[in-house]
Amino acid sequence: MIQFLVMQLSFMLKAFKDVFKFSSMIKETLNYQKASNSKYTTVDIVEFMIDSIILGYSRFSHMDDLRYDSGYIRIKDSKIPSEKVCRGLLKAFPDEAKDEFRKLNTKLLSLQAQYEQPREVMLDFDDNV
Repeated sequence: MIQFLVMQLSFMLKAFKDVFKFSSMIKETLNYQKASNSKYTTVDIVEFMIDSIILGYSRFSHMDDLRYDSGYIRIKDSKIPSEKVCRGLLKAFPDEAKDEFRKLNTKLLSLQAQYEQPREVMLDFDDNV
């Protein structure tokens, strides 16, 4: 039953990303390109890391579990990088990539803002160490 739910969630995630042309948004925003002989593109790896977080695999050590999920494998056509590849990409990113990720985050937040009504938020600051 849990496997079925994860598979359904994977298909819903793909449909959601297709509507907003998520892969194109990443490609337009991030300039870093891996070597031409690389098995995975920068977009493939970043998209996998974002998918992992959305699907509840927030630690690198847990990301590899998603590589063996049958539903996710079906929607990704075996273009699923390993945890080592993800770490390698993050290590190779130049300093400018931080600004590009901020820009990507801003794009995503502005998309979200188009579909949500304003709401009240409370910030609770604790100045004790």
